[in-house]
Amino acid sequence: MAPEMEATTGWKVFNDSVHGHFELHPLCVLVIDTPQFQRLRHIKQLGGTYYVFPSAAHNRFEHSLGVAYLAAELVSTLRRNQPELNITDTDVVCVSLAGLCHDLGHGPFSHMWETFMDQVRPERHWKHEATSVEMFQYMLEQNGLMENFTADGLTELDITFIKEQIAGPCPDTGKYVGRTGKKAFLYEIISNKRNGIDVDKWDYFCRDSHLLGINISFDYKRCLLYSRVIEVENEGFQICTRDKEVGNMYDLFYTRWVLHRRAYQHRVCRIVERMFCDLLALADPYLLLPDPSRPDSPGVRMSEACDNMGVFSQLTDHVQQLVAQSVTEELEPARRLLRDIHTRRLYKFVCASQPTAEDKREIDTEAIRCGVGSLLQPEDDLEPDDLMVDVISITYGMGNRNPIDCVRFYSKENPNTAMIIRRSDVSPLLPDKFRETYVMMTCRQREKNKVAAARARFEEWSSSNQYSLPSRELWFGRMSPVKGGEDETLGELEQTGRRRNLSLRRSVSSNIDL
Repeated sequence: MAPEMEATTGWKVFNDSVHGHFELHPLCVLVIDTPQFQRLRHIKQLGGTYYVFPSAAHNRFEHSLGVAYLAAELVSTLRRNQPELNITDTDVVCVSLAGLCHDLGHGPFSHMWETFMDQVRPERHWKHEATSVEMFQYMLEQNGLMENFTADGLTELDITFIKEQIAGPCPDTGKYVGRTGKKAFLYEIISNKRNGIDVDKWDYFCRDSHLLGINISFDYKRCLLYSRVIEVENEGFQICTRDKEVGNMYDLFYTRWVLHRRAYQHRVCRIVERMFCDLLALADPYLLLPDPSRPDSPGVRMSEACDNMGVFSQLTDHVQQLVAQSVTEELEPARRLLRDIHTRRLYKFVCASQPTAEDKREIDTEAIRCGVGSLLQPEDDLEPDDLMVDVISITYGMGNRNPIDCVRFYSKENPNTAMIIRRSDVSPLLPDKFRETYVMMTCRQREKNKVAAARARFEEWSSSNQYSLPSRELWFGRMSPVKGGEDETLGELEQTGRRRNLSLRRSVSSNIDL
């Protein structure tokens, strides 16, 4: 039987390190005070990145609060500036609730859990958005929230609208039903499928950069001020922005690139998360979680918890403590790997390759790993399973497309007419490519001679397969020697141990499109 929730009493003020003081609707407060939402306090926003950037200790809980606040701010701004849109109080509440609940389905260590699920249950095609909808429904039922929602004027159609904002339209029809016609723009606030500009990014760009210690220039407050809904020919009603904000829009997507390149896809972050995935895979058959609906059952494997919301609601980052505190012999390999992570005995980075722009072949990581493995010699003392290959693709969010081509702008003179602003109309210094791809090889063995052997075999494989292996691997920290007249000046710096830093700054400034 669902526990009785207290009646709606009023708005609540939150003090956030990024947005300062803000208020959330009473229905949002009821959701926050449920066990299913409180679970997000124990899931790191950036997963394994915390092991490289120690101040990035924030959790999904505070991010979800921030998205709820920004969602309400954006829809309220549109309502205030364009009363003809007929945005209702219920619309505002539904959008804010969707922002609050959009990450309910994240597993331990956030996006790393998706990698783990792809590793142990690839046929499941698990995505956190679908589980967020399931958890939202489970939360409503377990806490008797529908009574409060109904008392506040929300209907079943509004609940459908909230779920569609989280996970998209119904897979069978591909169409939205919660809000249609002139209100279809509301789906662009939490997760914008049209161009990727949404309040979810606004919050995590600001929050992650702040706690990672990475400065950014994007200003979401200007997005709030200049957002406007316009009916675009053949595209319907959508959220547009002022023409003079095109530079800020490019800053938004450049910020995404910066955070991925410098933090999310940092090679040590990737290695730590690889080790955690291996750890979880080793523990999965033996670390069983209790099923509240079946107290007499032996338990449920972690990888199967997503099929049972009662079990999944118990699943947080604490799984590593369960492994650390275990005593069974079967979990010893997982415990050993966890000790290696905590004592910094990490897998070793071997090398990274950046395919040439002309190389259009699809990258098959398993084929590369097997190909390199087939070249291993007895004296290498390596097994093919010691090698791991990852493809890291860093984009502006839409593959190799320029997302600004999907943004519509308006001018001060014609505020109700949408237009496109091409890259060539903004600046010749803007990038003309929007994706870079790296192939990264890691070795589970740590001895230097084995890592060197793995690199030699990778280079051998690359040469025989006409695969690009550039001599400079800036992203992973290997520098090309400085040429020309700079050698004499930099020779003195090398003796003081500063040549590497100067070379890095020069390489970055000459190779990164601003």
